[in-house]
Amino acid sequence: MQINWTFGRKLAAGFAIAVLTLVVIGIAGYKSTAHLIENDRWVAHTHEVRTRLVSLSIPLTEAESAARAFASSPRSQSAQSLTSAGFLERASSVGGGGACDCAIV
Repeated sequence: MQINWTFGRKLAAGFAIAVLTLVVIGIAGYKSTAHLIENDRWVAHTHEVRTRLVSLSIPLTEAESAARAFASSPRSQSAQSLTSAGFLERASSVGGGGACDCAIV
């Protein structure tokens, strides 16, 4: 059975194929853009976490030094240097605002 395609049907089929192609390309572009936006959010989050970790590294080093000094010569001044280093306050802020389990001996 042979179908006779008139010029109008051929023209309509051509336009339908063109519109369908544009819709498929549009959907693919939308999904790609949404994926890129999500990746950008994760990159920004990673940079924020890395910045907060770097800002924690100096007080952590100071707290470690103070702990070593306290272990070698237990004086009240060494114990106070652990809190003056600001480590406990910064550690609780990096951990999402939760309480720090750290205890000064």
